[in-house]
Amino acid sequence: MEPIVCYAADLVRTVRESKHLNLVAAATMTGYSTSAINRYELGQAPVPADYLARLFQCTGDGRLVQFVWPAVVFTRVAVQPARVPPPGDPGALMRRELGALEGLADAARDVYSILDDGAVDDRDDLRLIELQRKHGEIRELTAQVDHALAHWRHNGGRSPLRK
Repeated sequence: MEPIVCYAADLVRTVRESKHLNLVAAATMTGYSTSAINRYELGQAPVPADYLARLFQCTGDGRLVQFVWPAVVFTRVAVQPARVPPPGDPGALMRRELGALEGLADAARDVYSILDDGAVDDRDDLRLIELQRKHGEIRELTAQVDHALAHWRHNGGRSPLRK
């Protein structure tokens, strides 16, 4: 018997037993007969790729991936870094950030009054959602300001738009 067939036979048995499946359960889940699975596990017949794929779908055991999708094991995907847009004018971004912070403070006071009185209705849900939206807006603006300020410092205090 070839080493790969022997390894596959041992692997399918190990996977099945590690998932606490008996032959009947494995047969029901994969659509193969118990006698066929038994032959595969004993190395009396080569393990079909379809059975490996079905066993993987049923168990999710990562050890089967090398047989089901060999390209996953041997292929390395080159990840390209995300393109960073050029920074904006730090002064203009900070004015936007200050305006957004004032809006956030108003929304936070509004939500605090909801928490303070303890009664929540449908209108309050909208106010909570608005606060969460403002939090997201602030996070986005803060990241833009940080990027612009770092660029400004790197350029010796010169704004990228006023060279």
